[in-house]
Amino acid sequence: MGNSYTALSTQDHQDILLNGGEKGGIRTSASLFMRKPPVKRPAHHKGDICCMAAQRSGIVVTGSRDKTMKLNNMDTGEVYMDWRGHEMEVTKVAYKFRNGKHFIISGSRDEKVKIWGFGHDNPLSTINAHTKTVSGLTVNDDGHIFSGSRDTTVRKWDSETGKQMAMNHRSRNLITHMVYNAPTKTIAQSSEDKSIKLWDERDLGLIAEFPKKNNIQTFVEYLPDGNQLLSCSNGFNGDGCEISLYDVRQRRVLREFRGHEETVTSVSLLGWPSANQSIQQFTQRRLILSTSHDKSVRVWNLDEGVGLWNHDGSDYHGPLFASLCFQDGCIVVAGADGALVSMQLHARAGRPLLQTLAYTSCPDSSEY
Repeated sequence: MGNSYTALSTQDHQDILLNGGEKGGIRTSASLFMRKPPVKRPAHHKGDICCMAAQRSGIVVTGSRDKTMKLNNMDTGEVYMDWRGHEMEVTKVAYKFRNGKHFIISGSRDEKVKIWGFGHDNPLSTINAHTKTVSGLTVNDDGHIFSGSRDTTVRKWDSETGKQMAMNHRSRNLITHMVYNAPTKTIAQSSEDKSIKLWDERDLGLIAEFPKKNNIQTFVEYLPDGNQLLSCSNGFNGDGCEISLYDVRQRRVLREFRGHEETVTSVSLLGWPSANQSIQQFTQRRLILSTSHDKSVRVWNLDEGVGLWNHDGSDYHGPLFASLCFQDGCIVVAGADGALVSMQLHARAGRPLLQTLAYTSCPDSSEY
């Protein structure tokens, strides 16, 4: 199959534009204009989609409890690559373009990290990375792989030789997610010990450990300049279930975002001026998007802590586990029973809103 997917179109970025406009309260999908029903597609995964990575807008890699990874075109519903090789569920995936080649890195409950190439069905290499589930995975600009695990270690790997370059162990540090930030050359990670930690990319020295929250931290994401970051909390019936905005230098929480009723599983950046100047023409807002076990997708005003949109996806999917947002307004969320949902960010009367374009799900995930 190679790189033939690049000839296929994705959403035209001129279709969707955000604009500023007046402030307003949270909006829901039932309160605005009628629109074309979303397209229902057959699911390609036979189990929950646990993680995603972006290749480019409309082209995403998914990892699943069915032990496979797939390269998906969200516009057409086609699958271009189907990678199989892990012995247990795929827990984390990452994408890297380096030296003119596309690479996918995956972590699994089988304790291994594998490196894959476009056009190759089998892994290019396998690293026996940990002694328990790989629960964190990220890649820096040099192509070095950073992995974290429920074995309470973080490790740095040479992607070409598979050699371990650094390791740090910290008691009770059951990692839930990791993310790399290029400007600060640091890795942030969330943990079941309810804290956020920052690591030096060079030797995995611990730079900082933020004050513990009241609940397990399930996800972490840097803002582009690395001076702020976001984390997500687990919870139930609205207890916990918050998103926290941190000042990295002051090591403190600036703001909390509350509204989800169950564990918040991911947060992504929307309409980010530093990422795309064309968006800046139409909005001065810094927006974030979150997903949750409560099946909802929410859009927030980052600077004011205000919820702007609550998308109830109960008709199309179950609990959600991952999200990706692109600067052309394309949004992808994924979750239970192979659910993979394509959405589009619109603006109407100065307010952001989400439209579901297509969704997949499988009625029975017991086959994997």
